[in-house]
Amino acid sequence: RIGGTSPRAAYGEIAWLPGGSGQTELAAEWRAQGETAVNDRNTDFASGYATLALRARQQYQLSDASRLELLLRVDNVFDRAYAGSVIVNEGNGRFFEPGMPRAWLVGLKWRQAF
Repeated sequence: RIGGTSPRAAYGEIAWLPGGSGQTELAAEWRAQGETAVNDRNTDFASGYATLALRARQQYQLSDASRLELLLRVDNVFDRAYAGSVIVNEGNGRFFEPGMPRAWLVGLKWRQAF
């Protein structure tokens, strides 16, 4: 196998708009990757992994010309430890770079038409 590549990867997302109004969105994202060879000889591999992310978004129409949007997102919900990337053929055998731990994102967007 070619170092730094994985033969399998998958992504899936399910999103729900309650009532179809578009004002609220709830979603879950799933990412998975198979094991990854870290050198040309294929003597070591980064394990495969899967992560889950959740997000919620809410929009508020403040006026005809103004809108506010709130976003909350959690990546790696189960705080899984995994190799997020590899350094192929690293001379000292330090091939593995850690993936992101659980991370939170809070966003606020205000749109104003002029």
